[in-house]
Amino acid sequence: MKSRELSHRRKTDFIRLDTGSCDACWDCIEVCPKQVLGKINVLWHRHVIIRNAEACNGCKKCVRTCEKGAIEYTYIAGLQAAELRQKAAVR
Repeated sequence: MKSRELSHRRKTDFIRLDTGSCDACWDCIEVCPKQVLGKINVLWHRHVIIRNAEACNGCKKCVRTCEKGAIEYTYIAGLQAAELRQKAAVR
C-alpha cells in the first residue's frame, strides 16, 4: 500500500487517528452520522480506520466519544482554506 493511501486511512480534513491508542470499542463508528469510520478487526490487530474520508464534515462526534483520545480534531480554518486554494491553483 502506498504511503499516501495509508495516510488517507488515518486522517481526514478534520480528524486524525492514533490507531495505537484505539482500544477497538467501536463507539466512534456508532456515533458517526456519515459512516466515515470503519473497523480493522483481526485477532491481534483491532482498531478504527477511515473508510470514507471525503464524507467527514468535522462534527466532532467521534472525537467527543473516544475516551482513549485516539481521535484528534485537527481542522484549522485558515490553514485548510489556504491548502485548498493551493490545490485548486495546481489543477
